[in-house]
Amino acid sequence: MHQRKAYFNSNGEISGLDLEYWTLFDRTHLYDDSIRRYDEGAARWMDLFRKDARLMRLHQASVDWYERKAAELRAEPELQELENRVRESDQNRAQSRNA
Repeated sequence: MHQRKAYFNSNGEISGLDLEYWTLFDRTHLYDDSIRRYDEGAARWMDLFRKDARLMRLHQASVDWYERKAAELRAEPELQELENRVRESDQNRAQSRNA
């Protein structure tokens, strides 16, 4: 993996990150809809984007860039392995909570 691309790495090494680091703040089992407080403001921004062709093009270019970046990162074998370990850990914790 290109060191500069993986800006979220600890010291540029995925292998240096253990599962505990990734699961330390895992809150996927909790429900939180506090982000919904931004719905009205976000809707106003989207209305502006839709009315302004230049803003809409810039917005879409940004969305496209992030989707490409996410796909690129998902294709990295090191990150796929880490994702598999995190998913397995999530499943084990869910089973422990349900036991």
